[in-house]
Amino acid sequence: GWGKTTFFRTLVTSLAATHSPNEFHAHILDLGGRNLEVLEALPHVGTVIMPDERGYEERVQQLIRELNDIMDERKRLFSDLGVSTLTDYNIQNPDNTRPAILIAIDNFAEYIETFGGEKKGDGDTNLLEALVLLIRQGKAYGVHFVITIDRPNSLTSKLYTLFTERMTLRLSDGGDYRAIVGGNIPGIDEVAGRGYIGTGRQPLEFQIALATGEFDETGQLQGEFSGIREIGARMDVVVKQSVEPINLPLKIGALPQTSSFRTDVVE
Repeated sequence: GWGKTTFFRTLVTSLAATHSPNEFHAHILDLGGRNLEVLEALPHVGTVIMPDERGYEERVQQLIRELNDIMDERKRLFSDLGVSTLTDYNIQNPDNTRPAILIAIDNFAEYIETFGGEKKGDGDTNLLEALVLLIRQGKAYGVHFVITIDRPNSLTSKLYTLFTERMTLRLSDGGDYRAIVGGNIPGIDEVAGRGYIGTGRQPLEFQIALATGEFDETGQLQGEFSGIREIGARMDVVVKQSVEPINLPLKIGALPQTSSFRTDVVE
């Protein structure tokens, strides 16, 4: 629907504003047109990966590998303590808590196109299957996923059922509303950020807020990106001045195009 990337910006900025980096980390796959790159200004955001940048596929592969390592570690920790959720673990370990991790993927159809299919490898080398496994197991271990798609049929039924919390913004085809949130929706007003979320029998109407910025006289939003950067800069100051240890998220960069053997040996 209209306003998906705005929703992502508001979601991640709001979570960062209400949680410390010790409580919340985010990694973002910006596959919808470089509209989420600004979120990298927030100290809670480890990596923003875009398909037109060097090392795109290897960075996605490394992110999946790191998330699998985190999941394996948390499985061992939870098993040793006899807990089943991240919340229970953190309650029992207030001095050694683990952050919740959000992976936000804008335009998930692009991910499927790049990493799905028989020609994209099999088993551990298929990054779509690896991601599906993470989505299926991650919630209990504090690893959460949010994605955007244009139409319900962008996902296979196997993928679609993994996402039990669904919402819709205004769509060109009103017949898709029932498939997404159930119930009868006569239509959605032409208001930016207006939509419905499934809440049982009757979908609930909602309105997405803006993290920052304001509308000018012509109704155009101004200052959202600069506002998010300013919020991030202020958060960076707080992080640097903190007397408590801050657990910042992992940053995943592309491998260099060239590497000096002598430098590598020294390092």
